[in-house]
Amino acid sequence: GTNSDKYFNIVHTISDDPPDQFNIVASKTGNGTIDPSGTITINSGDDKVFTFTPDSGYIIENIIVDGVTKPAASSYSFDNVSANHSIHVNFKQPDAFTIAATSDLNGTISPSGNISVNSGNDKTFTFTPNQGYEIKSVLIDGNSVEKTSSYTFDNVTANHSIHVSFQLTTQSTYTIVASAAQNGSINPAGNVSVNQGSDKTFTITPNSGYKIANLLVDGASVNPADSFTFYNLDSDHVIAVTFTEIPETDEWQAEIKLTRESSSPFVVIGEKATPSKIESPPAPPEYDALIRIFEYVDSKATYYIEDIRQTGQTEYCWGFAVDPHGVPGPPYDLSAEMTWNFSGVPGAFRMEEGYTCGGDSGPIIVNDMKTETSLTITGRSEMYVSIIHTLGSKPVISINGNEEMSVEKCTQFIDPGATAFDETDGDISYDIQITNSVDTSVVTDDNTPYVVTYNVKNALGIPADTKTRKVFVEDTTPPVITIIGDKVIELTVDSEYIEQGAEAIDPNCETNLTDEIETSGSVDVNTPGTYTITYSVEDDSGNAATA
Repeated sequence: GTNSDKYFNIVHTISDDPPDQFNIVASKTGNGTIDPSGTITINSGDDKVFTFTPDSGYIIENIIVDGVTKPAASSYSFDNVSANHSIHVNFKQPDAFTIAATSDLNGTISPSGNISVNSGNDKTFTFTPNQGYEIKSVLIDGNSVEKTSSYTFDNVTANHSIHVSFQLTTQSTYTIVASAAQNGSINPAGNVSVNQGSDKTFTITPNSGYKIANLLVDGASVNPADSFTFYNLDSDHVIAVTFTEIPETDEWQAEIKLTRESSSPFVVIGEKATPSKIESPPAPPEYDALIRIFEYVDSKATYYIEDIRQTGQTEYCWGFAVDPHGVPGPPYDLSAEMTWNFSGVPGAFRMEEGYTCGGDSGPIIVNDMKTETSLTITGRSEMYVSIIHTLGSKPVISINGNEEMSVEKCTQFIDPGATAFDETDGDISYDIQITNSVDTSVVTDDNTPYVVTYNVKNALGIPADTKTRKVFVEDTTPPVITIIGDKVIELTVDSEYIEQGAEAIDPNCETNLTDEIETSGSVDVNTPGTYTITYSVEDDSGNAATA
């Protein structure tokens, strides 16, 4: 055949017309930003991403794209743009709900009180029992949950309450080792097992002709008495007692010593007669005698002085002078320590400045010479002092815990109690008379608290000063509302909406407040949309709850 060439023409057409363009209008309401914002021009077929950033303390409520509401998100993308669009983002402060956190007196919950939590956030509460206690129960909205050391509310969308109670640790015991030296007994004796949180009393009985010389509790001397009680036991203890022979008379002596370097001069005071006693005051002149205690370099001085005078039916006094400098002494101040021990003598002792024994004596130097057994004196001249011995002193009550307490309405008030001590009788806490009129079902105000009173008398019938504790009953716990049925209901247009209501209770007093609930809001089943029904209630104290 015949070959022939064939030619083709290929034509490219280039247009000067720009591509189609579209506008996206970006706007926002509330505290936050949309980026980019305003009217944004986009080429046909391009994509465009918008990002949303709420201000601190705000959240994204929703996104509206071309008039259609979308769920909250941090960004939105228009893909393959082929038309005009609009995008609008709404910012708002998150809804806040209240969690009422309470506990009884034997531990703590943290945080406590009415705690505000933003909607959707989590909140954790931790529980710490006091020593010797454990968690008894944890109530969430009145319902018991597992006993753990903490509880977390996840994704909070309603008000809640949490209450933790504590109890003594079960099956815990401690040992008290009790012993007595010769010439007396302690009962019980040996290794005594005591349940945690319990009290235990030990009775001390000297043999005939003997008295308690020293009572040691955990190695420390305490005031001797015919019994000793360990309260609310939470550890092991040791109690030991020694005895000494009672003199033929009730008279006693006590030595007051001054010590510096190697020499130790001293005086002896008391009621026991001695051959070398010095009477005071002497015959005229009118001044009281001074028994001087000097710090000598190479000698000691011992003086016995009987009581100067009886200043009251139960009070005696001795006056003397103390010179830490010594005679002769250097031209600068020296210090010496004065020591004494009145632990075995009934009554109270105090030291005052001056030697006129309560007449023109100066301020008190040592208030209780049984608990303070030494005094350091510095100077280069005599210091005049009086020692005053008082019998039949009144007992002293000490309140355990705070003098003012608060307790939540309808919860149990547990009185921490008090202790009482008498110079002669020792520990008389078990004789305290308590008047307790606290009624936690009735709220008090700042001016009308309940008053718990504590009174006690010693064996001589001498009363202690009355101690009181103020107890305020508060109601800070809001009611708890429980919605009946589902919290979110979806309906079709023209269907029937049946309001199921809600129930309310005061969690502390378990008072039914359902009849007090106020309902607001309505549902129009003929018009599409989102409707909110709100339930509100207040208790007698004005604590409000909303669901």
